[in-house]
Amino acid sequence: MKRNQFYKKIYITICMFIMIFLSTFMFYSVWLEFVIENNQTGHLTGLGNLGMAVIIYTLFVYHYR
Repeated sequence: MKRNQFYKKIYITICMFIMIFLSTFMFYSVWLEFVIENNQTGHLTGLGNLGMAVIIYTLFVYHYR
């Protein structure tokens, strides 16, 4: 019985990370498209700014799972 619970927790954890990855990827694609269309200063398309937005979004999704 405990072995099944162990595998169930592993399965749930893997599924959770896959769902977080997929939602983060969808956010990134929409955010990048928005930034490219509405960027007036030219500074929002940098790797640091896009990375920060993705990291903050990922932390929010993980925290409120």
